Amino acid sequence: MKARRHATWLLGIVIAGCGAEVAAPSADAADATAPSADAADAIAPSADAADATAPSADAADATAPSADATDATVTVRLTAPANGETVSGAVTIRATASATQRIARVEFFSAGGAYRLGEDRSAPYTLEWVTAGFVPDGPQRLRVVASDTAGRQAMHEVEVRVRNAPASTLPPDEVARVTSWFESRRGARYMERDCNTTTYPEWDAVPLRRCRYRVSDSYSGGTRWAEVILANAEPEQLARWVVQAAQERRGRVQRSDTDAICANILGQSGGQFPVAGVVYEDMDGTGQRIYPFRNGVAVRVEGLPFATREQPSESQMVAYRTGAIAYVGRYARIAGTLPEAWTALTGARVDADRSNWPAIVARAYRDAWGNDRNALIVAWARANL
Repeated sequence: MKARRHATWLLGIVIAGCGAEVAAPSADAADATAPSADAADAIAPSADAADATAPSADAADATAPSADATDATVTVRLTAPANGETVSGAVTIRATASATQRIARVEFFSAGGAYRLGEDRSAPYTLEWVTAGFVPDGPQRLRVVASDTAGRQAMHEVEVRVRNAPASTLPPDEVARVTSWFESRRGARYMERDCNTTTYPEWDAVPLRRCRYRVSDSYSGGTRWAEVILANAEPEQLARWVVQAAQERRGRVQRSDTDAICANILGQSGGQFPVAGVVYEDMDGTGQRIYPFRNGVAVRVEGLPFATREQPSESQMVAYRTGAIAYVGRYARIAGTLPEAWTALTGARVDADRSNWPAIVARAYRDAWGNDRNALIVAWARANL
């Protein structure tokens, strides 16, 4: 029997509130949700265009050709934990590897390859990774690298989420009440139509859906369609974020605070987080207008219409998700958080042109996924309650 290997890592690095009755809007109505404050921003240039073309964390197996034999190959795959899995405590990392020549070793890394955990020189290739007390909660990218006796290598990565935090201390009755409130207002999530699972660069640990939805349009007298990638939290997750933000704001949960946060989220976004694509909004009753989003922030995409009424073509819909960003707005979904509120909470600087704002918002939202605390909502609550 093989000896077990252990690795630890010390990181050096006005709508009614939740209790009120509000009729849920129809799925295709132009006014299905209150307009977002970010749509009319005068917005500044972004440096985040590269996000759209970054490779997926769950990359295909790498195969390295031999210098002296083109048919010599090395393959490796990280088989456990699974991509997107939440892990805690001691985690057994498993990999499979093969080579035209003999496998010399399989190395294991965390932090996307920045920290070497150890290696295994014989199959089955495993390593025990101790996370509790050593690895901070949040996303972690694991990597395995296989080497053969001739020095050829192959690599594979997955992204997991570490969660060793204690169980929630939020009041269960209030969480249940707010959960029910959001559940009864699912109709506000008008973009959740004709959806399929998908992926997007840097979002591997969060389940995403690409949706093709329609809205009624008073300008054309018909309907408009659009595509958008969404990272929408379920009502129970939204409720935990709301109740925790209210509790952090005053040191206790006050119903008027949770009601105010609920109303703000419904009005700003309907609880919808657009990762990439087109959001339609009818700001003034004159027709649906196009507002591209990246990482929960309204942007302008180079060479494409912004805030216009025309129906985009299929190729334009793709470009809205992948094209270079020219300008970045101020308000971050799902709560309409402003950069200055974020800086007041965290001390982190948002560039004057807000070029780093979408990346900040994306990181904060991903960190909140599966946890009680969403710092974007906390920042809004501290600035507005």
